[in-house]
Amino acid sequence: MRRKVAEEKEAIAEEKEVRADEKETAADEKEIAAEEKETAAEEKETATDEKETTTVDKMVGESEKESTEKKGMEPESKETKEEKATNETQEKIDEQTEGLATPITTTSKECEDDATLAVEDNEEIPVITATDRASVTFAEEALLLKEKSKSDLTKTQTPTTRSGSVVASAFDENYLNVSQFVQLIELFLGDEPNKQSFDQVLRYIKSGYVETEEEKLARLKKARHEAMTAKRRTLLDLVFEKWDNDGSGYLELDEILLVLGKYKENMEHEAIEKAKKTLSKDDKLSKREFRKFIETICRSLPGGEVNFEPVIEFLTTSVERSYTERIRGQARKKWLAQIIIAAETGGASMDPVYKAVFQALYKDAESHGNGKRISANVALLENNEGNPSRGTHVLRYSATTQDDAGFMLGKALYKDMKGISFASVESGKPIHVPRVKNHGNIHFWNPDRYEEERDGSLIVVPLKNQEKRVFGLMGIDTLADPHAKSIFLTHEISFFQGVAKAFSTAFNHVDIRRKTLRIAESALSWIHRRSPSVFEINVYMVEPDEKLLQALPLKDKFKIFPIKTALKQQDYVLRKMITTNKLGQVTVHPKPLRLERKDNLFRDYLFRCVDNSETVTADAYGERHTSFPLRDSDGHAVAIIDISIGQLRQLPSHENKEIL
Repeated sequence: MRRKVAEEKEAIAEEKEVRADEKETAADEKEIAAEEKETAAEEKETATDEKETTTVDKMVGESEKESTEKKGMEPESKETKEEKATNETQEKIDEQTEGLATPITTTSKECEDDATLAVEDNEEIPVITATDRASVTFAEEALLLKEKSKSDLTKTQTPTTRSGSVVASAFDENYLNVSQFVQLIELFLGDEPNKQSFDQVLRYIKSGYVETEEEKLARLKKARHEAMTAKRRTLLDLVFEKWDNDGSGYLELDEILLVLGKYKENMEHEAIEKAKKTLSKDDKLSKREFRKFIETICRSLPGGEVNFEPVIEFLTTSVERSYTERIRGQARKKWLAQIIIAAETGGASMDPVYKAVFQALYKDAESHGNGKRISANVALLENNEGNPSRGTHVLRYSATTQDDAGFMLGKALYKDMKGISFASVESGKPIHVPRVKNHGNIHFWNPDRYEEERDGSLIVVPLKNQEKRVFGLMGIDTLADPHAKSIFLTHEISFFQGVAKAFSTAFNHVDIRRKTLRIAESALSWIHRRSPSVFEINVYMVEPDEKLLQALPLKDKFKIFPIKTALKQQDYVLRKMITTNKLGQVTVHPKPLRLERKDNLFRDYLFRCVDNSETVTADAYGERHTSFPLRDSDGHAVAIIDISIGQLRQLPSHENKEIL
């Protein structure tokens, strides 16, 4: 009887609280309605990036005005409709900035062309840090949950497929997206929570979470900056792609300065010279360096960033390509894109990359090289530990075309041997020999080659990593070509440099994945030794779906596709790379199996682990599985370690501690 009375009192108290809330919000209905109309008008104006930026500026000004009027007043303890209206406007911004809950990172560690634009020195960009998030508080009148008993906590399990992830997100200590929030609440409540506990948690969060006015302003300013940065980066990339018609990946500095000298009849030469001093001594600019160079010029001009669009318009209209050049450039960039796609979808193997490189060279020689018959090879730089008296490094040929495979594949070129290879390695620049027969310092791997077959053209192009250090060479020759004149033209040499750059990017990508697998493999043996209850371990690599890559615009294919974009669109697959059994025996799969979400419904927990970049525990095929994500520097999952403990519900505490 007492329990019934208590429940009735609690229901009456809740009803009074609801009525009080209704009275509190009734006074603001007129103001809210006006603001909703204004918000609707602003949403229409956000159809383009430029209009969206203008809308955010207006909202920031209005919010600052409201903050001034309400100065000295306590912040509201609950989320009002005014905040909801603001959040609706933010949805438009979120689509381009990948959600304010997860800060956008425009820098990619795998490709130097994905670096973010420099920020103005005199512009203060508010960034919400962990310290800033500490200002978010819970209202005093928020409902307090009763402390769970120890037995309840032990029953808590990681959520199953109920969460229904829609958009993947990176792991962040300070922010949660919708899917991550749902997973956190499910983990807190357990698999089968009672309705009362669920309602209490829901009321506690809704009534207790308070976002301060300063945080709202910071979010809006941060979104505005990110949208503007993304727009400028896109415009500069389009200019770079138009100038770099042959896909070399670099632009000549002299050519850029020649065009910029015509801007306003060279009246802004001081700003150009100032920006030039920030460049390296290299006479070529990569895409990242080009963006930084143009940004510096715009900031140095009178008026600052206002000059950005006029400068971009001038650069775009300053270069014109003929129809033949445009067709040739489009075809070459398509072939270069296949090299990048081969690296991303090859299961951490270099074989597809080598094949794509040679196919690109063959197709270009046939279509744009007057039908030349070429041979090509790739040599990687190694430490000469076997015979250091012949030089500290040696070039070992790791891949060749079929004609030279028997003579060159696996062979080592030492520094004391004939050749121009080490001269190119030391200078870091390509070396072109128009007539090999007349050079006199070329090493021929085929000693039986006839004298007339030694007359052709040869070029060696250095392969560089992200730090611009040479790690190998790519060589192309026409010694087997029967034509009398088989000299490489300027546009062909530019394309060869583009192939070398694409190969370097692909090699770096595959190398990172291989190192990740080696680290994971060493961790597996350690886990089996420390946790004998572990039944089986599988290691999966995350790859973009090849269909997604093929459907991309050409300008986006010519670089490593950001895994975060594939995760956002959920167009990715898993590669089963390593497997261990109960005895701890490790099996590395040379041809890893591909797992797609639609074909592996009972392994959906693996994809949810990738979606949320967080640990997930689930039951699959009668076994208990726990999946741990391996994250990159941006917080996105690039690999998964799936641990099965068989019929056990959980590991012993000491073993679980070792794994975690």
